[in-house]
Amino acid sequence: MERLKNKSAKGLACFLPGVLLGVVLVPAANAAKAGDTYLGAKASWSDYYNVSLPASAGKDARLTGSSVGGGAFLGYQFTDWLAVEGGYDYLGNAHIGRSQAPGISQSNHGIQLGIKLSAPLTPDWSVYARAGAMGWRSEARQAGNTSADTGVSPLAALGTEIALSDALALRLEYQYVASVGEGGNNGVVLDNGQTSLGIVYRFAGKPASAPVLTPVSQLAPVASAPRTFTLSADALFGFNSTVLTPAGQRDISQLAQQLQEKVKRTDNMQVSVVGHADRLGTPAYNQRLSQRRADAVAASLHQAGVPKVMIHTEGRGATESVTDAQCHDGLQRRSLIECLAPDRRVTVTVSNK
Repeated sequence: MERLKNKSAKGLACFLPGVLLGVVLVPAANAAKAGDTYLGAKASWSDYYNVSLPASAGKDARLTGSSVGGGAFLGYQFTDWLAVEGGYDYLGNAHIGRSQAPGISQSNHGIQLGIKLSAPLTPDWSVYARAGAMGWRSEARQAGNTSADTGVSPLAALGTEIALSDALALRLEYQYVASVGEGGNNGVVLDNGQTSLGIVYRFAGKPASAPVLTPVSQLAPVASAPRTFTLSADALFGFNSTVLTPAGQRDISQLAQQLQEKVKRTDNMQVSVVGHADRLGTPAYNQRLSQRRADAVAASLHQAGVPKVMIHTEGRGATESVTDAQCHDGLQRRSLIECLAPDRRVTVTVSNK
């Protein structure tokens, strides 16, 4: 068989690193998390090269042009770095022209399955590699005649994903499938390379149970010694919010009822409300967030009957983390947010002056 090469493949080899470098420089907005199921769609520019033709094709046979492709995919995230992914790919058309005889037009598509290994570079941006196999169907048309082949070929892909939100991400990828076509009546075998841009939507797995405030009715009565209640900010507020949720207001009201019993027995009680934040965000932002959350809890306690003169508030930002190094920056954003949950808290300390 005679081997033909499409010059566009060389151009693509030069083009792809530049595209990937450009992606690195784009600021991102979360990414994969164990237990997620995801689906996506992609549009691609498809190139064919390394074409094998039977000797009967003639020495003047030439592979011409590239075409548009596309596909859809579905995956399951076993860990933050390992997923299994399958999908359908339309590889586009290959055109082989001849000056003295009718040309050959070949259309290819297939179903693929493989594993995807990801490496997070930031909480919102990762690079990945995929490897697997594609079961393909190839249809060749020449002078009004059509022949078809089916088979299985190896595939490999390199790509990058940028999270736009917890659910959405953009994917840029180059995929290579070797030896599509088994010859058949037309004798055409070729390799396919696709550069694609896709959108990914993630269905979150079962969420971890959020820390909640222990009902005050189950707490021991406040003793004369200082007593500290640690309230999860995730149970009191929405993420990055300083407005108490209805559930958070109920929890504060329950705590206030117990504090009022203390007020009836003494007039020298002091309530210290301290807000804390995680390390996500700037120090100035975290300081403001923690102070405003402390103020919101204090205002709710006052509205529920605790005298305002007894309440002192303070925001300490992310300066008193309780998660330490267990929540490293290499985690995907959603996993990192969950890991840092204990840092997002408001403490209420009750003592005598």
